[in-house]
Amino acid sequence: MARKHLVWDWNGTLLNDFGAVVSATNTVITEAGGPFLTAEEQGARFRRPIIAYYSELVGRSLTEAEFAELDKAFHAAYLEHLRFVDLHAESRSALSIWPGTQSLLSMWFHQSLMPLITRFDLAEKFALVQGLRSESDGHSKQPHLERHLESLQLRPQECVLIGDTVDDAKSALGLGAQVVLFTGGFSSREQLQGVGVPLADSLSEAVTIAQQL
Repeated sequence: MARKHLVWDWNGTLLNDFGAVVSATNTVITEAGGPFLTAEEQGARFRRPIIAYYSELVGRSLTEAEFAELDKAFHAAYLEHLRFVDLHAESRSALSIWPGTQSLLSMWFHQSLMPLITRFDLAEKFALVQGLRSESDGHSKQPHLERHLESLQLRPQECVLIGDTVDDAKSALGLGAQVVLFTGGFSSREQLQGVGVPLADSLSEAVTIAQQL
């Protein structure tokens, strides 16, 4: 069936903030006694739930309270880099070629997301923009995606998600939506290949593939 709606991931997909994420991760992980990560190592190892990822990096199981402190420090460090971050080069052109409706779902805080959408003049591109409403959530995107589609009164089977992580794929597939993963974001191609969904090396290619699903 032809899908009529496209859900975009934000961080790492439309927004080219991988370098900011690597820097912020290194800030908190090295202070917690973990290793300094190269961009390649971050791309190969990143996963959700993030508490499990951080625990792996520091070499011990973190408590929820410890993770909350690290997560708070991560977001503070990330904000320092965010002002220098731009969209991926193809973001605007990719948004212009989808023939149906589009929306954006981010795991970044909603109150911080909306000024960015305004800064990049993207609000009119989307039927709905949603970010994280809670203080923090390092878990799966799936329940957020489910509520997002309910808000749009769409069935998952009508939708394609374009994202850049294994969790994006699992979240979409878990609801019955289709997914295309962009290899230029948070996760390495090698990590994404294990999911068994279509991969795209550019955002325009991702939209072209989505039109065929």
